[in-house]
Amino acid sequence: MVIWLAATLAFFALRVLPGDALEAQLLDSGASAEVIEQRRVQLGLNIPLIEQYGRFIGGLLRGDLGYSLLNGEPVTETILVRLAPTVTLAVNALVVATISGIGLGVSAGLGTEIAKNVISLSLSMPIYWTGTLVIYAASALSIAGEGSETILPVAVLGFHAAGAIAWVLQGQVSEVARADYVRTARAKGLHEHIVIGRHVLRVALLPVVSVIALQAGFLLTGTVITESLFARPGIGRLLVERTLGQDYPVVQGIVVLAAVAYTLVNTAADGVQRALDPRLRA
Repeated sequence: MVIWLAATLAFFALRVLPGDALEAQLLDSGASAEVIEQRRVQLGLNIPLIEQYGRFIGGLLRGDLGYSLLNGEPVTETILVRLAPTVTLAVNALVVATISGIGLGVSAGLGTEIAKNVISLSLSMPIYWTGTLVIYAASALSIAGEGSETILPVAVLGFHAAGAIAWVLQGQVSEVARADYVRTARAKGLHEHIVIGRHVLRVALLPVVSVIALQAGFLLTGTVITESLFARPGIGRLLVERTLGQDYPVVQGIVVLAAVAYTLVNTAADGVQRALDPRLRA
């Protein structure tokens, strides 16, 4: 249902935008009106909108996302070419976000003011501002070389994704740390690290699984600003380029990919939560 709704909204929203990518492209190349109409017929753009929608959904069910209006390439191939750099960026950023988010969340939940301030910065600063500052600092300090083109965007994305993880975990740790069984564990003389790791985090981390899943979905499909800032080839940058070029078959394909990614990641997160929390299996 989520995938269908996303695909439907993308299909109709893109059709109400002003302009015509096919006409603009062919006119720039000097094509006549007859040639433009022939191309429109070939792509099925001359038929009623509801029939175009039916063809789009039918193709989607077969795994066929259509063809680009700009170069005629299959949408699936266009997306797959750009997918690997985005997945690499997203996975590395998620690792950074999860580790730093858990560390910040635990520290803030136990009352560390510095951790609370870092979380506030992560949540309040726009990602384009952070990315611009990082690029400026890297230029001023002459930070360049092999790997820097990946490390810097990973750090920016990881920092912002960590804020949401840490914010939820902070509240959970603060609440669980006041529970009776935690006070009992301390009264038994257990080391504070054991109390936090075995008794507090074991419970506090359960709601965080869903947040990590949401951040994973965002990182896989929401890297538009970061990839544009750091001039990285990927799904996010492709989305910007094809949106500006009004290549709506490719944009639709990316929207469907985003919906699939969110659905799969959140389904996996539900399974992990059920495995960790016996109450959800009851």
